[in-house]
Formats: sequence, structure tokens, C-alpha cells
Amino acid sequence: QGEVHEAHIKPSVQTEKSIEQEEKKPDVLSITNQELIAKFVNFIEKQTESKNPDPPVKEVETKENVQFIENVKKQLPPRMPRRRVRIMK
Repeated sequence: QGEVHEAHIKPSVQTEKSIEQEEKKPDVLSITNQELIAKFVNFIEKQTESKNPDPPVKEVETKENVQFIENVKKQLPPRMPRRRVRIMK
């Protein structure tokens, strides 16, 4: 009976976890902020597509995600080393 319950509960959870692990594990050590944000947004868009099949909702949420990325890029300086090099010159 326990195995049957696990089979009923786990399939959706396993698919989500496997997608996250496949995307995150290989790149963790050599990943930039922009790549991390891009993967995060792709993951959000996949979830919104599966949860909200209505096109208008998708368009609105995608625009919100793009704005969020731009704000994060302004807050997080991924090019700090390059800026220091330019200042040194």
C-alpha cells in the first residue's frame, strides 16, 4: 500500500525536481548571475505555461518577468571585475 501511495504522490514532484537538478547541477560552479536569472525565468515560464494555458495571462507574466530581470540586473553588478579593469586603465 505504501508503494501505491508514493506512486500517486510523487510523479509530478519527481518531474519538477529532475528538471531543476538537470539544469542546475552542471553549471553551479561556473555560472554567472545572468545565466542563473535566465534559467530561473525559463523555469518560471515553463511553470506558468503548464498552470495557465491562457495566452493573455502568459503574456502579462512574461512582461513582469522581463521587468523583474532588468531590475535584478540593475541591482546585481555581474560585470564588477570588468569595471575595475576599466577604472585601472
